[in-house]
Amino acid sequence: MENKIIIRTENLHKDFILNKESKVSAIGGIDLNIEQGEFVAIVGRSGSGKSTLMQLLSGIILPTQGDVYYRNTNLNKLSNKERAAFRNKEIGFVFQSFFVEKNLTAYENVEIPLLIQDIDKKERERRIELALSQVGLSKRKDHKPREMSGGEIQRVCIARAMVTDPEVIFADEPTGQLDFATSEIIMELFTKMKNENKTVIMVTHNETDARKYADRLIRIQDGKITSEEKLKDEQA
Repeated sequence: MENKIIIRTENLHKDFILNKESKVSAIGGIDLNIEQGEFVAIVGRSGSGKSTLMQLLSGIILPTQGDVYYRNTNLNKLSNKERAAFRNKEIGFVFQSFFVEKNLTAYENVEIPLLIQDIDKKERERRIELALSQVGLSKRKDHKPREMSGGEIQRVCIARAMVTDPEVIFADEPTGQLDFATSEIIMELFTKMKNENKTVIMVTHNETDARKYADRLIRIQDGKITSEEKLKDEQA
């Protein structure tokens, strides 16, 4: 059975206005389909537009022209409040910079999106314990970021991204600040999510990781897709 398209773009453009006389075209006409359960790596040099594309695909920013569809919903047609609710429910984010609350424990950091969703305490506890277990941090749940390594903090971020059981995980240079061994642990966690039929979209300049772990590699330059390459055959 073929996977269904979960994210689709049509003639996607994004311009940033510098002043009254000039603007920069960050994304210049992208048509893209991403399937449910697919691990997609978007690669390109700094300034190529890959992070802007991720922000458009996730509804963080709106395009200047064109459309982004999540299943059959046009994200451009949603209000700011509706897009925020969509992101909190359907999407998990993992970034290169470890966005954690420094004064909260690992448990409390993972709890944040569940509090936004107003999940009751018993269910919150169940989900948090499960997410921390999945990233191997059950014994570190009461530790604060200053008591943890960079790799452990990144795993807290992944647990927080997973705890709402999102359909799509966006990862923006998730291993950029990590050593090789820790990077492999993080990439294996993304692979595990993919194997559970989650969609993983990773933005990176590390083509080695992309080729080792992703199903498809999309190369972007000057805001345009220059090539797409299928890296793995579907399992029979």
